[in-house]
Amino acid sequence: MKTIYQSNLFILSSSLMIFFLFATGCAPVEIKKVTVLKAADYKFRSENAGLNISVDPFREENRLKVFFGCDLLSRGILPVLVVIENQNAKDGYILVKEGSALVAMDPAGKDTESNLLKGDYDSKELRDAINTAKATQWLGFATAIVPVLALPAVIGGAASTKGEMDEFEIKRNIEANHLLDKTVYQGTSHSGFVYFQLKSKEDINRMIGFRFKMKNIRSDESLSFIININ
Repeated sequence: MKTIYQSNLFILSSSLMIFFLFATGCAPVEIKKVTVLKAADYKFRSENAGLNISVDPFREENRLKVFFGCDLLSRGILPVLVVIENQNAKDGYILVKEGSALVAMDPAGKDTESNLLKGDYDSKELRDAINTAKATQWLGFATAIVPVLALPAVIGGAASTKGEMDEFEIKRNIEANHLLDKTVYQGTSHSGFVYFQLKSKEDINRMIGFRFKMKNIRSDESLSFIININ
């Protein structure tokens, strides 16, 4: 009798595990593609020597989830869409990511700069931020409906499958949208996301703008762009 009961329980556990695998693992995250507008169509922009740089910081939780699959701000990452247009500068220019910064106001009322989290997807900081496990949200759900002996199988299959699928799509989307290194010549444009690493949630409330640097590839001289978002 005991053997039959254990056999039935095993079948039930296996069936539930298969159900969860199909229900969670076969439905990829649907992330919408960002439509890039002309630089003049954005609210926050700066112009210097024939170059125009516009920014669109993604600070809204709902918009982050729609276009990135999760609230990246909760992971300490601020995605900023950057649109660069060379309207009438004769030489070609390239964005110097190392010279870019998030400008915030400290408690003393002075501007401070935080480091730019580059579009380098081998960086430990970005991997740590986007690889946050999501198994916790499945644990409570599974515990409520699955027999105790079935928990290891279901949690191991359903939670990890859903979590890995989500994280893979999130990382793939971040990589696909980051601003590539590209020279912008006269009459051309370039766009993509740069990712700023926030030290705390308060950084968003203290943020007043961005500082970008464009380098002339012929003369090696640099141009600075200050973009106020207040």
